[in-house]
Amino acid sequence: MSTNTLTLYNAVGILDDLITTTNDVLRCDNCGDELGSDTWNICSGPVAPEGTPGIPVHHEGHTACTKCALDPLSYIAEGGACKPCLTALGGRRSNVIKAGVAMRPPVKNVIANKMIHCHETARKHIDEAQDAQNAERRKEGADRRATAVEDVRRRREEAEKEAVMIREKALEDARIAKETVETERREEDDRRRREFEKRNLEEQRKLAETKKKMEDEARVAMEEERRVARHAVDVELAAAKKTMEDERRTQAEADAIAARFARDEPPAATTTTTSGRKKRGPQSQDVIDRRMAASKETRDAKKQKIAEYEFTLAQNEIYSMQLVKVREIASHWLTKVVSSANAGEALDANIVESMENEIQGELDELQSQDIADMVA
Repeated sequence: MSTNTLTLYNAVGILDDLITTTNDVLRCDNCGDELGSDTWNICSGPVAPEGTPGIPVHHEGHTACTKCALDPLSYIAEGGACKPCLTALGGRRSNVIKAGVAMRPPVKNVIANKMIHCHETARKHIDEAQDAQNAERRKEGADRRATAVEDVRRRREEAEKEAVMIREKALEDARIAKETVETERREEDDRRRREFEKRNLEEQRKLAETKKKMEDEARVAMEEERRVARHAVDVELAAAKKTMEDERRTQAEADAIAARFARDEPPAATTTTTSGRKKRGPQSQDVIDRRMAASKETRDAKKQKIAEYEFTLAQNEIYSMQLVKVREIASHWLTKVVSSANAGEALDANIVESMENEIQGELDELQSQDIADMVA
């Protein structure tokens, strides 16, 4: 005969599932509370004429707790039907004949009471075993704490001895490291001095190139200023010349129109002033409009030329301010480099790039400010 054994883990799992599921099903069918130690059958099969549809072959009875069993009105529904049965069928009056008949008085369910008693006994034994295990665990915990205290004391003594050894070794290592650092520092100082001398020569070469470049740019800027100024003068002269030509042409057209009207008018329309010159005769509205339009175009052209001339002057002023700012920044950086070189300080490897960035930033700021002023 073979015996099938279970592991402790499987047995504990099965027992836990049994207790849990039993607790879930031990509920009163009428009120839903726990059944307790005593249970009661409260219904029997339905009493219906033969052939009534919907009547099950085997009726499933309902079980109630002692509180519901002692109160018949709580589980007896309409027509003496079992209230849980009628509720399961939807609670309609037409289903009374299909519901089970409520038992009055109810019948005690002995087999269920015995099974519940066994379940309660098993659960009580489980609780007692768990309490005993917890007590044993607490006792073992106290022993482990005492052992842990002793281990801590022993480890502390060992740590103190090890700390003394580490301190002595650290002092020796620090002495050796100090000597090594001093040697490396002297070598590093020599290397930095050589690099500084080399970098200083390179910076002086770059500064000379930058100075030459800035002088070239300044010369180009001054030439551009002179060119722009000459161009502005030429533009103004051309504008003045064109204005004079437009005025002469307008005057000539007006004189021609006046002469034509003078020929068309009778001689009596012409009068003589006290100075001996003839007065101009009356002009038509067309002639007046043309003269006014020509005069307005002349004034607009003059205003446009004046605005262009003022814009050119403002641009020349911007170029002059930028040139002065570039010279100031270059002079400042040259003074700084010479002072650092005389003091023996190390120069920044990106000094030329830093100077160019500062110059470009100042130029952009001046350009934005001047543009804002011009727009305003």
